[in-house]
Amino acid sequence: MLLGKSKGNKSGERNATVILVTNALQYLSHEMVDKIICLGDGRVQEVGTFSELSSDPKSRFSAFLKVLSETSIGAMDLSGDDVDYVPEDDAMSANLDLGGEPEVSKVIAPPPMSPKRKMSIQSVDDSAGGGNSDDQTGALMTDEFKEREKGAVDRLVYISWSKAAGGISVGVTILSMFAGVEGLQVLSKWWLTHWSQSGGANVVFFLGMYAVINFSAIFATFVRLLLFNFAGLRASKVMFEELLDAILHAPMAFFDTTPIGRIMNRFSKDMYTVDEQLVVSGRSYLGTMAQVLSTIVVVTSITPKFIFGLAPLLFFYVHQQNFFTMTYRELKRLDSVTRSPIYALLSETLDGVLTIRAFGAEENLNKRMINMVNVQQTAYRLTFAAQCWLSVRLEFCGTMLVFVACFVSIMQHGTRGGDELFAGLAGLSISFALSITQSLNWTVRMASDLEANMVAVERIQQYSQIPSEAPRLTEIDESLPSNWPVEGRIEFINSKLRYRPGLPLVLKGLNISIPAQAKVGVVGRTGAGKSTLMVALLRLVELDSGSIKIDGVDIRSVGLKTLRSKIAVIPQDPMLFSGSVRTNLDPFDEFDDDRLFEVLQHVGLYSSMVKNYSSNSLSSYYSGASSNVGGRTQPIKSLSETVTEGGTNFSVGQRQLMVIARAMLTGAQVVIMDEATASVDGETDARIQRVFREEFKNATCITVAHRLNTIMDSDLVLVMDDGRAAEFDTPSSLLSREGGLFKALVDASEEEG
Repeated sequence: MLLGKSKGNKSGERNATVILVTNALQYLSHEMVDKIICLGDGRVQEVGTFSELSSDPKSRFSAFLKVLSETSIGAMDLSGDDVDYVPEDDAMSANLDLGGEPEVSKVIAPPPMSPKRKMSIQSVDDSAGGGNSDDQTGALMTDEFKEREKGAVDRLVYISWSKAAGGISVGVTILSMFAGVEGLQVLSKWWLTHWSQSGGANVVFFLGMYAVINFSAIFATFVRLLLFNFAGLRASKVMFEELLDAILHAPMAFFDTTPIGRIMNRFSKDMYTVDEQLVVSGRSYLGTMAQVLSTIVVVTSITPKFIFGLAPLLFFYVHQQNFFTMTYRELKRLDSVTRSPIYALLSETLDGVLTIRAFGAEENLNKRMINMVNVQQTAYRLTFAAQCWLSVRLEFCGTMLVFVACFVSIMQHGTRGGDELFAGLAGLSISFALSITQSLNWTVRMASDLEANMVAVERIQQYSQIPSEAPRLTEIDESLPSNWPVEGRIEFINSKLRYRPGLPLVLKGLNISIPAQAKVGVVGRTGAGKSTLMVALLRLVELDSGSIKIDGVDIRSVGLKTLRSKIAVIPQDPMLFSGSVRTNLDPFDEFDDDRLFEVLQHVGLYSSMVKNYSSNSLSSYYSGASSNVGGRTQPIKSLSETVTEGGTNFSVGQRQLMVIARAMLTGAQVVIMDEATASVDGETDARIQRVFREEFKNATCITVAHRLNTIMDSDLVLVMDDGRAAEFDTPSSLLSREGGLFKALVDASEEEG
């Protein structure tokens, strides 16, 4: 639809051409609408004014209006009698809403949101479009700064990783292998010293023993490497499975309060650290620690006075290590924390790339990303600066140890009168001391790296230990009939629900009884609690008090897997997953191809004989044959047809029809449609409504209404207000109530139309 050039005014506002893409047909007859463009099959079908197109009985636009008028509120006979519609007052108009329910977003944390909304991290005043990018970056990270652990990593974190790696037996075996390898290396050097003092006798014997010792050390090193890597791999697998299980079974409140970037950070950077870096730092730390201990033992055993010079140097060494480790650990934590906003912004950008390009917001997002990366790189760069600081001090410490070893050896050699045997041992002692500088340096670095990498284990454990939902299966599940619920009778008995402790109640004592196989429409203003009915029925959030019964069975006693498998949900935002049509319809491979084709045919996405639709009249599109394929909906030719991520290669209407087909396969006796036609055009809306009524006529259906015409032929209408059932009766009865909420809502809709 083209809204022609807006008139310029004296204040100097420039003229602009406005293009409005809309499903709200009430705006088409507006005086500012200069032209209407009617699209069909990817082409421009008709162009003209409202009067020109609507007056032509052969035009697609005219047929389209005719189809919609047949299902409009005014054309429906609700009670058999004429009903006088009285416009509501301004106050009622301001308070009532047709749908589009972010009802919980302003009152409390929202129930399950669409992936687009879930990925966003809202900061204070962010919607205003202003503010400093640095302030926004800081706001995104504030919560996680508060959440992060402080101080030394708890020893229980080390214990949990060790248990995941195999427990005490594996740990003792690995430590024994490290000690054995280091012992063999010391023995190898001592054997060379002994060989050099033998005077060249029995060369073959000494050479053979030297070879045996070194080959044994090589073999032990290989076994040690395999054991440690396998232990690390096992620990990574166990921790990943625990993390994934915890996230999959986390309550919805967790996802409401946790930005997607933090979850991605755990599964990406933190898991990478556990998979790769933790194994390397742990293995290197144990190896260098074994070298340092063996060096101290060898040097002290040969020159006992070395211990007097060693004590102050060790004190200095430990002091520097503790100071460095404390700083390095916190820098690593900050490095991890500052990555989450980067992942979150990346997800949001990829998800909204079309909107970003349409509004030319690339530069703004680039600046935000650069600011976030700069903050993250500050912490990352400081880790290397800290390592350089430590290296200088450890080099000094190592040099002093070599000096002490040489000085003590010279002094002790003089007291022994130039003993040649001691000269060889002194050489062995000094050779070990020369290597201690590098060993000390790497020991401290690896100890710090090990603790810093253990922060990843600590962060993963935070999410692995979050409270889970109720049990998936319970004992009562086995006693329920396989076809439960048989009737689909639903009772809300004084049901109260809040999304998280400390937040206000959203359902405030709901008491209604929905008869079996009834078709119930739910309406109400924003925040009234419409979508919360679905949340309560699926137990996405547990009731504070009261109960909900289906066929007389309290759903709180039923396992979540059993309960949710018996309820079909057709959401507002239809979600398809990358794969094929078959995997989206039947992810657990429970049905044969004939059954899958059958449901696709029922919803109009497949026909054994593909028919090309070319008629200008849309009325034939709704003539009644459910297998008819036409209009904008193109047929699915194969169950192996590719579905891209999010189903973006299908239109919104096609995705919604496929979700309905998926719901049909469940054979559920209770079906919930949560504003499923809120974002589709009227033509697709009519098709979805027809399929919905035909295929679920024997099920209890609850429809959260966005368009009133979708629920006007319902058996009952529930009007929610402030978490309570304000009105619950047939549409005709509610329309006859003067001053009723539903009547006011209909009047408001007619005035807007």
